[in-house]
Amino acid sequence: MTERSRGLLGIFHRGPNPYEISAADLQARLKDGPPVHVIDCREAAELSRPGVTPSEHLPLGQIPASVEALRARAAQADLIIVCAHGQRSLHAARFLRNEGIANVWSLAGGLKHWR
Repeated sequence: MTERSRGLLGIFHRGPNPYEISAADLQARLKDGPPVHVIDCREAAELSRPGVTPSEHLPLGQIPASVEALRARAAQADLIIVCAHGQRSLHAARFLRNEGIANVWSLAGGLKHWR
């Protein structure tokens, strides 16, 4: 576990799932730092609905091929994965943790709990 990931776990309220961050905690991170890199893993057809700003669109199916690029981003800031309801982003966060990226979380409940 990196210093960055230990810091996030120590500062923010954690739900029952250690792979998730709450919407309130993400809002606090976006406002006051430390910096995060938000990845929206919804499909292109879903992007007409509002998401987290700023974020990068990377559909779930493209995440396995993007592990090294995501690893480089994670070296600069914690990764927060978002989707509509939180299931795909949770799957992505678990996958990336299994790939050795410790500072990645899913937005609990997805964008339906955002704002």
